[in-house]
Amino acid sequence: MSKIISLASEKPDLTVLMGTKASNLNKLLHLGFNVPSGFCITSEVYHEHFNKSGIDKIEINNSLSPEEKINILNKIREKIINSPLNGNLKKEIEELFHLLGSNSVAVRSSCTAEDLGKNSFAGQYDTFLDISTIEDCILSIKKCWASLWNERVFRYREKYKINHREASMAVIVQTLIKADFSGVLFTIDPVK
Repeated sequence: MSKIISLASEKPDLTVLMGTKASNLNKLLHLGFNVPSGFCITSEVYHEHFNKSGIDKIEINNSLSPEEKINILNKIREKIINSPLNGNLKKEIEELFHLLGSNSVAVRSSCTAEDLGKNSFAGQYDTFLDISTIEDCILSIKKCWASLWNERVFRYREKYKINHREASMAVIVQTLIKADFSGVLFTIDPVK
């Protein structure tokens, strides 16, 4: 299977590879909703980039001081952003970016553990809007991956004992539509 999947993919449930947000967009599309076209860089790509960058060797544990953790998180984010993408992957992203034929795109995080039964990471990962060049698109993809390691997300995983190494991020590149209004819909009471 390709490491990049169309949002319109006909394959069965791809949440593990596409993350919750991309998987839900895929479902909405197949229910007939008007979902802007796009593609998803799977969580497999995140893991390959993470390991290739040598970040998997960085030790993170509870015995570190808060300051040491912040320094390590900064180092992880820098390595994710500054490490080059695999050449073939970069070429495929460039081709798909140009095939969208859009003046601008949204680059959106789609974490594989975004909305769990007892936890919600809603609003904690980065999204980048009005991206018009392939260079900015690729940088934004890496920044989405890096947002998995921001301090707020890290502390949230610690609080709920979610394994840091098992956290994974897919990224959506999607045609950006100009909207007059936008909003968030909660289907259950977010306070309860």
